[in-house]
Amino acid sequence: MKELSSFRAFLELEKRRSAHTVIAYCQDIEQCFHYLNQQYLVVAPSAVTAVMVRSWAVLLMEQGMASTTIRRKMSSLKAFYKFLQRRQGLAQNPVTSVTLPRKGKRIPTYTPARAMEQFLDRLPGEGSFEAVRDRLILNMLYEPGMRRSELLGLTPDRIDLARKQLQVLGKRNKERIIPIGDGLVQRIREYNQLKESVIGPDSGSVFFLTAEGRPLSVRSLYSLVNTYLQSIGQLEKRSPHVLRHTFATHLAESGADLQAIRSLLGHSTLASTQVYTHTQIGQLKKTYLQAHPRSRVNSGAESLFTRKNS
Repeated sequence: MKELSSFRAFLELEKRRSAHTVIAYCQDIEQCFHYLNQQYLVVAPSAVTAVMVRSWAVLLMEQGMASTTIRRKMSSLKAFYKFLQRRQGLAQNPVTSVTLPRKGKRIPTYTPARAMEQFLDRLPGEGSFEAVRDRLILNMLYEPGMRRSELLGLTPDRIDLARKQLQVLGKRNKERIIPIGDGLVQRIREYNQLKESVIGPDSGSVFFLTAEGRPLSVRSLYSLVNTYLQSIGQLEKRSPHVLRHTFATHLAESGADLQAIRSLLGHSTLASTQVYTHTQIGQLKKTYLQAHPRSRVNSGAESLFTRKNS
C-alpha cells in the first residue's frame, strides 16, 4: 500500500520514531487492512468506515486480546488516518468515533525489597568477564532504573565516575542525567579494567560488550536477565524492565517524591509514574487496620478502602 509506505517514511524521517515503534505501527495497520480486505473487500483507506473499524475491534475482543493491545492498535490506525488527513486531504478519520475498550489498571511486575537485596548479594562478584559484566548490567538496570535501550546504547564517554553520574539517551532522543552510588562506581571501574585486559584498550564506542568485543545484543540481554531472575521465582515476567519497575516501586515505597521518581525514570508525564504508587495503598490500608481503634470494631473499614482504591 503506497499510503502505508509514505506513513512509514513520515515516522522514520520526520517524527524520528524508533525502529521498534515504526514496525509496531505498520504491523497494526497491515493487520487491520488484511481483515478489511477479507471481510469487506476494502483496499483503499478512503473507503473505510467507522463501522468497519468497530467490527475489527470487536473481533479482537472476541479473540481475547488485552484491552491495552487493542487500544494500541487503534492508536496506530488513528495516527495513520491523521497523517492521510493532513497530507492527502482525506475527509474524515473513521477511528475517532470508535469507542475503545476500557483500559484496565496494570500493576507492574516487581520484586520485593528484601528479595531483591538477597538476589543482588548472591550474584558472583568475581570470576569471568561475563560474570563481572552481568553483575554490573543487573545492578545498572536496577539501581538507576535504566531502560533496556538506554543500557545497550550507553557509551564510555557518557559515564562520569568523578561526578558519579550517567548521561543516557532515553525515548525520543531525550537526554537525562542519572546519579549513581559508590558501589556502582566501583563495579564500573572493575568492569573497565577487566574489559581492557580481555578485549584490549581499543574496545570501541559501546560500553557493554561480549567477550569477543562485539556489542551486546538485545536478545543476549534478555537471555541473561531471564536466566538470573529465575533464581527469584514467583515472577510473571523476567525481563530488563522488571528491574526498572522494581527500582521505581522501591523508591515509591520509601516515600520518594513522585516528581523525583519521574525525573529519574525519564517519564514525559507524571501519569506514567503514578502506577508505582500501587503498593502504597496496600501499606496504608494495613497500617489503618492494625493501628486505628475504629478498625477493630468497624467491619466496614477494609471494604471502604477496597471500594475507593479498586
